Amino acid sequence: MSTIAHYFRATEATLESLRGKTNWIDILQSSPELRAQLVDVDKAVFGLEWLLSRRPAPALDTAAVGFSMRGNLAGRLMGGGGEKEPSLRSPMGPGRTLSPALVREFEAWLRPVDLATLQPLFNAAAMMDDDVYPQDWDEPGILEEYLVSYLDVLKVFFARAAAENQSILMFFL
Repeated sequence: MSTIAHYFRATEATLESLRGKTNWIDILQSSPELRAQLVDVDKAVFGLEWLLSRRPAPALDTAAVGFSMRGNLAGRLMGGGGEKEPSLRSPMGPGRTLSPALVREFEAWLRPVDLATLQPLFNAAAMMDDDVYPQDWDEPGILEEYLVSYLDVLKVFFARAAAENQSILMFFL
């Protein structure tokens, strides 16, 4: 069985209408309106998260007052920093929701990333040594044809969610 990452962009009202329903995934997949706000990025999420975790953290806001700490935002691909959703469980565990503010922050950080950004970070042997699922990172074209194609899907998806002030629910099937 594969582990496939899914992202659903929605308003808080839509998320609330799904919470607590054991068939919430069926509802998403059977409604054309909701399905249009759902993407999967196959297993690419694991490789993308590994690559993006090697990207520098966002610059600190030097005008900020008080304590400020920034880390790399790659973990947002896995719902890092978001709220655990115990009432929105998939077979692989609870989903995680990124708030509209977290979506905007991540989208701005992800926006400039492209093939040229990822090429110097890509190291198939290191990815396999680190047990990055699915362990086929030495296949020809895996970066250019697989990872970057899903990166582009995610960039468009997060940009639309940010523009529409939506949250993103991330879950695995």
